[in-house]
Amino acid sequence: MNLFKSNVLLSLLLGVAPLSSYANEKDVTIYCADISIMDGYSLKNEYDELINVDGTWSKEYIMPGSDHFYYYAYNISEATYDSMKDRCMGKFIPHPNSVEYMGWNIFHVEYDNGDNKPASGYYGIRTKLK
Repeated sequence: MNLFKSNVLLSLLLGVAPLSSYANEKDVTIYCADISIMDGYSLKNEYDELINVDGTWSKEYIMPGSDHFYYYAYNISEATYDSMKDRCMGKFIPHPNSVEYMGWNIFHVEYDNGDNKPASGYYGIRTKLK
């Protein structure tokens, strides 16, 4: 089973990860994914080492005023995102990859003009269990 399919299966099984598991993790690796062909790969440097990116995790809510449906995003600068996007081949989109939790998360890009918007990508919607 390739890493892409493993990530999809693991995110379906785990479903929810507490924010505290993200809070201590400052840098993550990059996973380039293309869900249309169910494939992906970890981004590596010329020494075959995983590439880390610095940023901060945030919990983003799907519906304003409700804390029941959310996803996790990794906040990075526009320059960092553009660099990763250029390194992912073709239609592959960069995603943050956490060693502690392998669910689908996306990047939030902090643009030079002050905007902070979600990048394209695939993310798992979590729900708050009562």
